[in-house]
Formats: sequence, C-alpha cells, structure tokens
Amino acid sequence: MTCGYGFGQPIACDRPIRGLVPIPEATAAVPSIAVTWRAPRSGNSASPDVPIWARVGDALDFSPPGVGHYRCTARTITVTPIPRADPDAVEALLIATALPAVMWLQGQFMLHAAAIVPARGNRALAIVGASGSGKSWLAAAFLARGARLLADDSLAMRCTGDDAVGSGLAGGYHLADAEAEQRRFHGVPATDACVSARIGAIVILADDAPLGGGRLVGVEALAALLRHRHRVSVPRAIGGEPKTLIDAAQVARSTPVFTWRSAEGDALLDQGVGMTRDARGSG
Repeated sequence: MTCGYGFGQPIACDRPIRGLVPIPEATAAVPSIAVTWRAPRSGNSASPDVPIWARVGDALDFSPPGVGHYRCTARTITVTPIPRADPDAVEALLIATALPAVMWLQGQFMLHAAAIVPARGNRALAIVGASGSGKSWLAAAFLARGARLLADDSLAMRCTGDDAVGSGLAGGYHLADAEAEQRRFHGVPATDACVSARIGAIVILADDAPLGGGRLVGVEALAALLRHRHRVSVPRAIGGEPKTLIDAAQVARSTPVFTWRSAEGDALLDQGVGMTRDARGSG
C-alpha cells in the first residue's frame, strides 16, 4: 500500500494514483480513504442493462460501460476493471468520477474547478468552468508565477464558520500538449502543492461573460455554483440535493464569486490575486 494526500486527507492505495501528494515516510498518517483494485472480472459494465449509477445500501456503484465497476463509500473505493480494459481509462475515471463521488458521500460540495494559492498568499483562487474552458492552462500559468496547486478539475469544498475550505488532487494537473489531443499529466513538486486552503475567490469562466469580468451576487452567484457542480449525478443518486443547495448558499455567502470571459485568461493572471483578498461573499 502507498499513501498520499488527496482532497485534504490521507488516501491509501495498492497502486499509485496520479495527483496524490506524497506523504513523507516519517509522517504517521492514518488513511481516511482506502482504494483497492480487484482482478478483472468478465461481465462488469458490459451489459446495457447495468445502470451507470446505482445506490446499494451505504455504497454507490459506478459502472461505466467498457471500463469496469467502482464501488464507492464515504471511506472506500473498490475498483474492478473488465478484462482488457484500458488501464489509463480505469485510472482516469477513478480520478475524475469515483473520488469526487466519495467526496459527495462525505457531505462535501464538489465544484468543476481547478484552484491555486497565489505566491505569498494564503487564500486560494478557484477557477471554475466546463471542460476545455482553460482551467488547467490558467492553473499552470499561475504555477509558473510561483503559485501552489490546490486542485485540478475537481475541487471539494466545506464551510467552516465564515470560510469555505477547499481541497483536491494537488500533486499535478492534466494539460493537452500543443501537438497532442490527449491531455498529459504534469506532476508538481510537493513544495508546489497545497493540501487544503481557504478559498478567497471563485472565478467562473464563460464565453459570454462581460469584458473585464463581473461580480455575481445573491441568487446569481448561487445559481452559477449549482450549474458548475462536479459529477452532479452523484448527489441526485444519493438524495443529497437539499444539502447541496444549502452548501452552495453557504459558499456564496462566504466567498466572492466572479464571472470572467474565457478568452481573457491572460488578464486573469494579473487580477486574480487581488480577487482573493476580498473574503466577503455575495450575501
């Protein structure tokens, strides 16, 4: 078993998971989540009659066709691939779907976001947007300016008092190379990773955002956060929609929410740091 930090907690696994922040051997960390692989088994997720999501007691089954079966609880993931499944696809869905499902089961609020902590800052900037909107590119650009990585693509959030605290997989990010269609994993040194941090601001990338960005307040901020939940099928499957609404409202109250035009990402590099200094939400 190896162990690393992910989503703000120690995760034990019997094979490496990209994005976990290594835990020093001298550090005694009791795992909060255990990820176990089982031998491939025929019939998993091959039948169209098998639902992609199914609640089984306290567990949630995720069965993507052609890949395998993931049984998720608030503290465990059991991965059972189908024979000849692509190992990269199995791991990709573990990272992008099964682990976020565990966060939902733990009662956290999941955003489709990357997040960084700017150089010399202690509050994070969450960069929210659909796939391909430029989240990881912006995170990489901030890292080049001395920021630390908090999350890539999946950001777990919980409210503590007047603050929203975020966490994710801070050990690296996925970014497409100029010559390749597939996104490649870029690991970051442990010194450039942040296990958890208070969220200073949330920026939502959109093609139709006003030039120079804009502040979302009240119902607009709440609706924007709800639109950009990550793996929204999970809270629906577990009956967690009422809590999701409450959590989104708490995040909107505690954290300023902005909208920003996707094509103006370069300008966000200069203004994003200043946004994190205003800790008051949208009320």
